[in-house]
Amino acid sequence: MAGIFFGILVEKKIVAANTILMKFVPSIPIFPKPGQFFLLSVKESRHFLKRPISIHYFYDETGYFKLLIRIKGDGTKEITSIKFHDELQFIGPLGNGFPMERNKKIAVIAGGIGIAPFPFLIKRLRKYNCSVDLYYGEASRKDLVEYWRITGINSFITTEDGSEGRKGNILSYFDCNEKKYDLIYACGPEGMYKAFKKRYSELSDITYISLERKMACGVGSCKGCQIKTKNGYKYVCSDGPVFRMDDL
Repeated sequence: MAGIFFGILVEKKIVAANTILMKFVPSIPIFPKPGQFFLLSVKESRHFLKRPISIHYFYDETGYFKLLIRIKGDGTKEITSIKFHDELQFIGPLGNGFPMERNKKIAVIAGGIGIAPFPFLIKRLRKYNCSVDLYYGEASRKDLVEYWRITGINSFITTEDGSEGRKGNILSYFDCNEKKYDLIYACGPEGMYKAFKKRYSELSDITYISLERKMACGVGSCKGCQIKTKNGYKYVCSDGPVFRMDDL
């Protein structure tokens, strides 16, 4: 259930170029699911709209959580500039996350900062006895986010400049790997989704993607994040952000 709460910053570090990992202690108990997100802001923000940020990791034992934020503008710069023991205001957890099944063979495809929701998801998948292959691509080594900390899985890495892993985009690695999967989860830029659907239309019914849109309310009331699907208009904030690819 979504709520309004404050989170106290207890850990903060740079993990890649313009990319900050932040750990928070929530003021109330929260029970997020992999793929859900928060709307958040500093207490007295200069910006009218809160920023939607996916949940990077959740500690079941303590209720603490982590966010992975790539600085792209004034909003994310303001959020990542807070100091230790400062508070952010949160609304959430919001949206529908990734569907969870047990004992499956799963591919996770991350393009750029699309890696953000996956450590939390992979932790839960391993708990459900799933076999996981991670395909993670960035522009360069300096952009890669600590993927080696995700244990118990197979990792396939690409960089566009060839500075780490295979040279090329992440779908080029997926192309070469002739494995069969029960489910595929993806998060990344729109271009990655379009290229995947064009190449692998037959996999659309087992592929779930996380969409990113600007949001205001987070619950589908303002209609600012409306998208067209095969089943009519939906809202990324409340019906998503995770959708099955063949529904779009």
